[in-house]
Amino acid sequence: MIQYIASDVDGTLLHGHATSLKPELFDIIRQLKEHGIHFIAASGRQYKNLQRLFAPVKNDISYVAENGSMCVHDGKIVSLGHIDTDFSLFISKLLQKQP
Repeated sequence: MIQYIASDVDGTLLHGHATSLKPELFDIIRQLKEHGIHFIAASGRQYKNLQRLFAPVKNDISYVAENGSMCVHDGKIVSLGHIDTDFSLFISKLLQKQP
């Protein structure tokens, strides 16, 4: 039995230069929920940007945002990746040495 459906956003649900999702998608997400199937929006976009994009169903879906570094389910962050401060400073110093 299918319990989850995850979909990429850009190039999959949004085509070309589109800036909004088709309203029919929200109906489909609601129908999935009625059948016990949870929708997950996956994208490199920031979480807040995804929430705006999926506004009509924003509280009914989960998110894998920011290239997978932030996962949100039921409005709660369940996974949050970050770059260690010392490592980011190390990279910054290396980049400063480059022409």
